[in-house]
Amino acid sequence: MQRTIFSVYFQKMKALRKYRSVSQRNGGYLTEFVLEPAPRDGYTLLVVDDMAESFQFQSDAPVSDLPKYADGPYGIAADLLQEWSGGVAGEEFGGPGMGICMDEDEKDASGNIIRPATNPSERELATARRRQTTWATWNEMKANDAWVNGKRGEVIGNPLYKGCAEWLGHGGHEWLRAPEMADAMTQCPVCNTKISGAPMLCPNCQKVIDPERYYRREMEMEQIQAKFATMRAEALKNNPSLAGTEAFEAVSVGGTSMPPPAKLSVPQKPQQQAR
Repeated sequence: MQRTIFSVYFQKMKALRKYRSVSQRNGGYLTEFVLEPAPRDGYTLLVVDDMAESFQFQSDAPVSDLPKYADGPYGIAADLLQEWSGGVAGEEFGGPGMGICMDEDEKDASGNIIRPATNPSERELATARRRQTTWATWNEMKANDAWVNGKRGEVIGNPLYKGCAEWLGHGGHEWLRAPEMADAMTQCPVCNTKISGAPMLCPNCQKVIDPERYYRREMEMEQIQAKFATMRAEALKNNPSLAGTEAFEAVSVGGTSMPPPAKLSVPQKPQQQAR
């Protein structure tokens, strides 16, 4: 029985498996599965068929086909979905928006599937988009945090961070315009360290070099932190066992915080003069 994977994810996904089509008896046991990137307001599909993998009872016995089914919790579709959307950094809050079309399966009176769904339902799409949005928000916050702390190599040219920001409709981040700023050189007014690009903080002495951009970024981070707090509460509501676990606490605190204010040489925020 066929199964169809749907995706609202903005990146192309690939996976190799040592299977062959049951209709290609003379073919080799290697198949590449490809899930194309989805358009902004649409989705893409990958139809997965029942296949076969090689089986040899003894070393001198002939190789025969062992059925590998598309459907089921251990089927090909579920296996591909786990590789592409499970186990990603930040999975506590979501992941790439994809799933297996199941809501619109046609069934008989006994509940047996007569014809599997070939397109996702509105509920399945909404769930995938919601999952991807919260995960994209978490990645966007990580990119902002790395950028302001001088970890430019983690952000510049990173297709995941770029895709997440575009998915959220946030195209104004400095790190999205990084190639335009890459050739600039800045000298820290405190330690005289020459720094490439246009950083807000000196990576050497932690002096705030550009107060205006720094405060603007602080306001942006407050908004993102508020979203993150909501995401964290929702994750705990859906899975209370996450509370206190090392992985969850590391994701929700260690990877997103700004440097402690005491370690920064931050000028006072300019006050408006009374007229």
